[in-house]
Parts: sequence; structure tokens; C-alpha cells
Amino acid sequence: MRFAEHKQSDMVDLVDDALAAYAKARDYRVPLRSDQEYCPVMKHATIRVPGLKVAVPLPADAIPRDLVPMEGPAGEPVIELVLEGGSLTALAKLNGKNYRKMLKNIAEHGAGNVAVVLQGVLRPPAAQGGTFVLEGAGFQVNIKTPRPTGQAPQ
Repeated sequence: MRFAEHKQSDMVDLVDDALAAYAKARDYRVPLRSDQEYCPVMKHATIRVPGLKVAVPLPADAIPRDLVPMEGPAGEPVIELVLEGGSLTALAKLNGKNYRKMLKNIAEHGAGNVAVVLQGVLRPPAAQGGTFVLEGAGFQVNIKTPRPTGQAPQ
């Protein structure tokens, strides 16, 4: 019988059988057909990554104001971040100019009118028992738009 002479249901059965054999051989969970059970599936997997991109919202009034001078060289200030309720600690080495700009935005718009986010890549400690490092750390300041007067919140 030539390929063109196969009925569509024969082709579907052929594909289903091939998928089932492949899934069973590799222990994948693949639906064989809509009316049949699934093959077993792996419940846990590990993927190794060099770092985690993190974004930490911080209250604007919790930001230290005296970490960099407002005039002169800003340097590279360091903030220690400690996870509440745990022992995880990370050091964020910051760009002084970025820090100074963030402070100016908070002063200009008010602590209640801005959302401050510290971003960076969390890297593991260099030595056993060391501190995690927030690499490439920097602040993003988003100005909250005031609600128009006379409108109720939705």
C-alpha cells in the first residue's frame, strides 16, 4: 500500500504508537490519547545557574541618607541585605553616582511618592561560609503617579 492510500486514522494510530514507545523508553509523561492514562513523569529537576537576577523592593524611608556625600567623589558604598527570619546575608556593592541620583529623586518627590527597587545578580559566596554578593547592584526609582482628584479608587 502506498503512503497516500493510508487513512487518516491509520496515521494517527501510527503516530500515537510511536509517541507511546518513545515516552515509555525515556520515562516521559506524554498523553497517549485523550482517553488514556499518562506515562510516569519526573517530579523534581535541578538546573545549575551561575547567579539569580533579583529585584528587591525597599521602602524609601529605610534607605540610609548618609552613605555617600552629596558633593565630591561618591565612591562605592556597600549595603548589607539580611533576609528577615533567616540567616541569608548579601552584600550589595553600589555605584555611588547611582546611589546619589536615587537619593535626589527621593528628596525631590518625597519618600511616599516613589517606589525604590534594588536590582542585581545574586552570586554565591567566594569561600565556604562567606557572604552572598549582589553583583552589578543598582537602584531603580519609579515615581508614583498621583490619582486624579474626585475619582474613587477602582
